[in-house]
Amino acid sequence: MKLQDFSLPSIPLNTLRFSESIMEDWCRLFPSHHFSPAIIDLHQLQRDWPRTAVITESAGLLTYWEREKISSFKRDKRFYEWLGGRLAAKLAVMRQLGLDHTPSTLSELEIRNSESGRPWLSAPKTAPTTEPVEISISHSGRYGLAVAAGCPCGIDIQEDRDSLTRVRDHFCEDAEEAIMADLFPAIDTQLRLNLLWAAKEAVKKALSSTKMPAFLDIELLSSSSAANTTGSLKFSIYSNSHNGQLVSALCGLKETYGLALCLIDK
Repeated sequence: MKLQDFSLPSIPLNTLRFSESIMEDWCRLFPSHHFSPAIIDLHQLQRDWPRTAVITESAGLLTYWEREKISSFKRDKRFYEWLGGRLAAKLAVMRQLGLDHTPSTLSELEIRNSESGRPWLSAPKTAPTTEPVEISISHSGRYGLAVAAGCPCGIDIQEDRDSLTRVRDHFCEDAEEAIMADLFPAIDTQLRLNLLWAAKEAVKKALSSTKMPAFLDIELLSSSSAANTTGSLKFSIYSNSHNGQLVSALCGLKETYGLALCLIDK
């Protein structure tokens, strides 16, 4: 489940390794699931591949539709978030399906979005497969993150920020904050809120094939520790589409970022 560094013509892209402890915990929590994550440094992406080069040279990495889409973004921040998320998703899909890490494969894989925003894969003609592939994409700060899986999935990365403290009442109940404090006593309240937000976002994305639940429809019931900064969270979903459904997610820290993954059994 380790990601290998590699370079592509015109753009030295490096997929960054997750911390080994987080990867091991993810594998332990979901031992029966086949899934593949990828993460990209957006700052390095912008430094190594200027916007003009993306527009003129991206034919080897992006499809026609993707090139048209990225050309519509005026702000550099959104431009590189979208590009990094798409490339991370393609790398995750390539690993999930066992495809060669080549520019031609990247340019044949197309990641589109449904009306709800959920990403989906248009498979390459040169590597037809009947294996179902679900995709989730996230970005925050300097990282773009994605996962490909054989089941509904959600992934989220959240940079530590004080704005979550200000909107706490929109996604966190008092009982949930107490559960997070018991699970992560060594980190401050703001980081615990970061992890809870990321976990609920991952759950929302995993359930987005039907009506996505609201934050406060996702209730944290219990937690268990997998490592010092990694925990397994159990949620109950209280919405018309998912009433009473139980869902688990894993959350952990990478630097000052909260990471979360949710996989749903079909």
